Amino acid sequence: YNVTEPVTLYAIWENIPAEPTGLTASYNGTILAGNKIAINQLTVKMQYSDSSEMPCAGLCEYWYNGSKIDDPINYVFGVELIGTITITVKYQGFETTFDVQVVGYEITFNANTGSGAMESVEYVGAYTLPACAFTAPDGKQFKGWSTSANGEVIDGATYNVTAHVELFAIWEDIPVVNFNVTFNANGGTGTMSPVEYAGIYTLPTCTFTAPDGKQFKGWSTSANGEVIDGATYNVTANVELFAIWEDIPHNHDHGTTWESDANNHWNECSCGDKTNVGTHADSDNNGKCDTCDYQMGNGGAPETPDEPKDGLSGGAIAGIVVGSVVVLGLGGFALVWFVIKKKSFADLVAIFKKK
Repeated sequence: YNVTEPVTLYAIWENIPAEPTGLTASYNGTILAGNKIAINQLTVKMQYSDSSEMPCAGLCEYWYNGSKIDDPINYVFGVELIGTITITVKYQGFETTFDVQVVGYEITFNANTGSGAMESVEYVGAYTLPACAFTAPDGKQFKGWSTSANGEVIDGATYNVTAHVELFAIWEDIPVVNFNVTFNANGGTGTMSPVEYAGIYTLPTCTFTAPDGKQFKGWSTSANGEVIDGATYNVTANVELFAIWEDIPHNHDHGTTWESDANNHWNECSCGDKTNVGTHADSDNNGKCDTCDYQMGNGGAPETPDEPKDGLSGGAIAGIVVGSVVVLGLGGFALVWFVIKKKSFADLVAIFKKK
């Protein structure tokens, strides 16, 4: 300053410049997958010691998942980033982070008369259709996905998602795969027509002719196997059913005719089985068994086993001779008695006693 006269110089003061203390960043909105960041929604500011904030005056660096984004303005956020991601910002030795919500179009799933649940997803673009996790209605199987309850199944394995969409499970009848069921007479005769079936099959009436002395017992899956328990069989493959035979059970017919020996009487089946076996008894002393009319001829007691029922002993034969002489005058009664009736001498004596 050129001093030419007395002068007073005044000190002029200025604020001490504030020092940078930190960095802030935020993003106002979401990013649709497949798109770039909207710069006008991104705010990055430097913080200073006087509590002031100023937008960054230079270019910031942006990092994601440990890697620098070289061209942040043109960076495309793909569908693989759907969800919340964290971006790191670096500027003049400071750094901070902010979160960005990358979104897609919502895809929901409809069981469409099936049951169960599937979580919705977000996507943009060619979406790979998922496996169906719903439970199919009875008798149905999954056919594919459609954009309506009764629509055509989406062709191919992907669907181009350009808006929110609901995908409907489409069901179709489970194709019936029938198996051959054939029948084996297994010793019997005749034929039975084969059938085609799958699932719970009601076992048919056997129309084969049984072997002699046999009757139908049931069906088996082998010639000598166990009979199938119950009235049905679950057909899951081709199967041959064998008729199983059993002996016809013998039903005794003892009749009402009395058979007897010297001591007992009984009713007897043709097979030799005996019933109603009892000892002769003559309670009215008429020489006959009260039950079977067997000629006892000895005062009501059973004859000894040694004396045949209808035969004659040596003594009886002698008695015939004597008796014939004695009773010839009776008009041949003795001849009838001994020869025609074939009765014993004791029987004749019993007649005389009664007379």
